[in-house]
Amino acid sequence: MRLIKAHKDDRRILLPIAVLASRDPADLTFEMYMALLDTGATASWVSNAIVRRFNLKPIGQRPCVVATEIRQLSSYIFRLGLL
Repeated sequence: MRLIKAHKDDRRILLPIAVLASRDPADLTFEMYMALLDTGATASWVSNAIVRRFNLKPIGQRPCVVATEIRQLSSYIFRLGLL
């Protein structure tokens, strides 16, 4: 079984991921990014730069709880892969 290698410091775990557009499931073209591993997350979030890079279109909005407030953020469909 292949191991997933991550970088750990005192407060967080970062791991390499593949981001793929969702339009064609047969297209496995991806770009690699570093992601924060959040064991309590209920969704995956990407930066606006990734949204623009993959030309992702919003499918609606959903609430996102941040440190001091709840924000309504656009939702997108995309695929993530562990490297």
